[in-house]
Amino acid sequence: MLEQFLLEGRDLVAQASSDFELLSQDPTDRAAIDSAFRAIHTLKGSVTVFALLPAERVLHAAEDILDRARRGGCVLDPQAIAGLIACIDQTDRWIDAMERDGFLPPDALEVGERTIATLPATVEVDTHAIVASAPAAPAEGWLEALRHREARAIARVGGILTAFRYLPDEDCFFRGEDPLAAMEGVPDLIALSMEPRDGRWPDAQSLEPFSCFSYFEGLSTASEAEVRAAFRLASGTLKVAVLAPNDDEDETGSARPAARMLRVPAERLDGLADGLGDLVVAINGLAPVIAEVAARDPALAARLRGAHGAIERAADRMHRDLAAVRRIPLESLLRRLPRLAREIADSLGKKVRLTVSGAALEVDKQIAEGLFEPLLHLLRNAIDHGIEAPDARRALAKDAEGRIDLYFQRQGGRIVATLRDDGAGMSAAQIRQAAMERGMLSAEAAQALDDDQALGLIFQPGFTTARAVSQVSGRGVGMDAVRTAVEAMRGTIAIQSAPGSGTSFRIDVPANALTTALLVVSVAEERYGISLDQVVETVRLKRSALLPLGSGVACVMRERTIPVLDLAALLAIEARQGPHARLVITSLQG
Repeated sequence: MLEQFLLEGRDLVAQASSDFELLSQDPTDRAAIDSAFRAIHTLKGSVTVFALLPAERVLHAAEDILDRARRGGCVLDPQAIAGLIACIDQTDRWIDAMERDGFLPPDALEVGERTIATLPATVEVDTHAIVASAPAAPAEGWLEALRHREARAIARVGGILTAFRYLPDEDCFFRGEDPLAAMEGVPDLIALSMEPRDGRWPDAQSLEPFSCFSYFEGLSTASEAEVRAAFRLASGTLKVAVLAPNDDEDETGSARPAARMLRVPAERLDGLADGLGDLVVAINGLAPVIAEVAARDPALAARLRGAHGAIERAADRMHRDLAAVRRIPLESLLRRLPRLAREIADSLGKKVRLTVSGAALEVDKQIAEGLFEPLLHLLRNAIDHGIEAPDARRALAKDAEGRIDLYFQRQGGRIVATLRDDGAGMSAAQIRQAAMERGMLSAEAAQALDDDQALGLIFQPGFTTARAVSQVSGRGVGMDAVRTAVEAMRGTIAIQSAPGSGTSFRIDVPANALTTALLVVSVAEERYGISLDQVVETVRLKRSALLPLGSGVACVMRERTIPVLDLAALLAIEARQGPHARLVITSLQG
């Protein structure tokens, strides 16, 4: 249940954050208000299961604001929206704490009260008890209420579900029954809600510890019979219904076949990818064997080629299917960036609006995971070094709130991420001066660089233009780490900037990390592969074009002298002279 809570909780946080972003632009957006209310209400029900009282109080306060806005009882002014964002940000931090530690920090209650205080003063929160925003769903309308509350979970599964409503007998404890144990016995749960029997959770004064004051509603992918079996020893009232996709019929409607969702650990997908790689290597090893057979038995060789081609096509289908399974939307891993941007800006006394677009694109999970850290470094530096303080921006006739845009595009088989700010920009002259001051370049070497090359110095280890080290940056390690992380994904990073006009970083990485196209070269009896995206050009030369130069060998291409390296010597292999014994390196990236 905790694993399910972490998955669904992050989805709900992302949904609410997206809705609040829309509301910050149009506070009257009814669809965004309704969507945010549903997300907050569902999330509040989830934290109740784990007795996370601080999170429950914060979410209840936010839910109350949204409920009033839905009913026309209040207007979502900037203060209200800022408070709602603070509530969802704090809940997001607590979800991280639950994953990391299994419990909330000791100051969670105090932090929660401070978070509630950011909401408009008109919000009243009972300091002794959490009051439900609506009375308990009547027994006759429970299925419709459950369907509405768990619409996200129902849509995600997309198949046949079994819904249940269990109202334990109030005196069940005296018979040694444990309703929570019954819940643990329900197989294949995807949603569970615990609600107060009378629509209100009791406070410390009215709590009767020997009386069961809760009821439970939930959804399972198990059959109706399997769900009923979990309650065979429990007393109380049980209602069970079968839900089919897009089925709004009565509780006893017939079920129809539907797809089932299956969660698979990432490690198993990685194992399948490794196995597929071994299969491709084995398939490629058949080609020289077939060539040998052709010299002795052409008919048999023709049959083997046909079988070889069929196996190759099957492997290609497996590759496409596995690559599709490994693809995930970028937004699932970038959901924390808006919150982190706000936290970084607050720590520096700045105002920043981060806009993310194109994050619905799906890429290989390894690429998505690898993008987070470099993007976080770029975001941190943009806020610290790029975006000016509010007073400085006003003096420059800019909005006090800085703007940072992060957008993603698919270009063929690659993903391009661009992060652009409207801050102070960078001066190539300033970067040259900083490099000289740090002893990284001589004055002559610095002046020989053009502006693009000078801007590229920020990726050098130890380089920084900061005059002092702060909690955010200034140690000269961030941008070097960015380039290292991007190149580890076989990607590139470029920068454009000008004083007063902001800075733009462009990261270009492959969308698929499952397999790599190789240029295969042979020496002696062995073959070696060079990643194809690292090769700029291949050429064929006559041996007469190889000329001695000092202690080595070179050739002349397009009026340039190019070194020629002996691959056998580099690999310490004794090889006979042949057309593939030497490798002409025109340019290898990285």
